[in-house]
Amino acid sequence: MSDEMTPEVPESEVKEDHSPPTNIELPETDYVLSLMCQLANLGLQQGVTIFVGGAIISGMIVSGRIYYEDLANKLSNATIGGSGRPAYLDEVIDRYMDAAKDYDVPANPPEGWIMPEPSYIFLQNAKFSVNGSFTTQKGIFWRGRLSKVDGFIAGLTS
Repeated sequence: MSDEMTPEVPESEVKEDHSPPTNIELPETDYVLSLMCQLANLGLQQGVTIFVGGAIISGMIVSGRIYYEDLANKLSNATIGGSGRPAYLDEVIDRYMDAAKDYDVPANPPEGWIMPEPSYIFLQNAKFSVNGSFTTQKGIFWRGRLSKVDGFIAGLTS
């Protein structure tokens, strides 16, 4: 049996690898923005300014329930040619209300229940800027895929 020793390398000859890793996988959505959407689904609305493909969109993050209820309410007041609401809109309204329920937290969630990861962000009173000036129309809702957001600022633009 022999005691082989590894030769000691002087510190000046130790080379550290500073090359960038080649197997980095970025998440599809930003964790913080996703969390802000989850909080909105629990009732905590927050102002945000997001950047999507060169556009700037600013508004309050709201729950999917608020978004779909707004769509249903607008349709329930719709008339076509002054003759009232067509019957087929009732089915669309029902679908919107069913979608709104998908954002409800169970009254007695089972043990281990966690809120589903959001795929979309819903902004209320959204303002848009593509050429440097923001729209001024009030009450606009905007819905977009979280995976398409390039960046964001926590807070509203003025």
